[in-house]
Amino acid sequence: MASGQLSRAGALACSGCRHACHVMLYCDTKIQLFGRIPIRHIILMQMRFDGLLGFPGGYVNPSEETLEAGLSRELLEELDHGQEVLGMVRVPLYNTKNGGGLAPFLSHSFIGKARSQLVDSLLCLDMIAPEELHKALAHSLKIHTHTAEDLQAALTRTEAKRNWF
Repeated sequence: MASGQLSRAGALACSGCRHACHVMLYCDTKIQLFGRIPIRHIILMQMRFDGLLGFPGGYVNPSEETLEAGLSRELLEELDHGQEVLGMVRVPLYNTKNGGGLAPFLSHSFIGKARSQLVDSLLCLDMIAPEELHKALAHSLKIHTHTAEDLQAALTRTEAKRNWF
C-alpha cells in the first residue's frame, strides 16, 4: 500500500506473526470544559496495567476467531470488565494558557506506536489544527526533557542513599 501499511489480507497472510486489533473511540461534541473551553471532539484511550497509554484492543488469534470477534472480546475485557487496564482517559484536545492540555498529555509514555497513531489520526480526521498540534508537540518535547532531568536527579539521589547504607 502507498501508506506503507499492510492490507488486511496481507497482514493475515503473514505467518509467524502475532495479530492485534486496536480501536480509537471518539465522538464529536459541543460541550465546553469549565464552561468556556470548547472541546469539539472526545477521544478515549486507556491507561494500561503497565502504566502506558494506548488504544483499547489486543491480541487476536485469526485461526480461532475473526479479527472483529477478537476485537469485541478485547473491548469487553478492557471496557466492561476492567481487566488488564487501570482505566480510560480522555485525550485533552485543547491547550490552556498555563500550558496544560494536549502538550502534557503527549509527554506521557505510550505503548508501541500509539502516540504516532494518535497524532496521525488527529491530523487525518481534522480534529486539531496542524499549527496547534505542532505547538503542543514542541511543548511536550520540553516537558520530556525536564522529566528526564528530574528522573536522573532522583536516580542519583537513590544511588547516593543506597551507597550510604
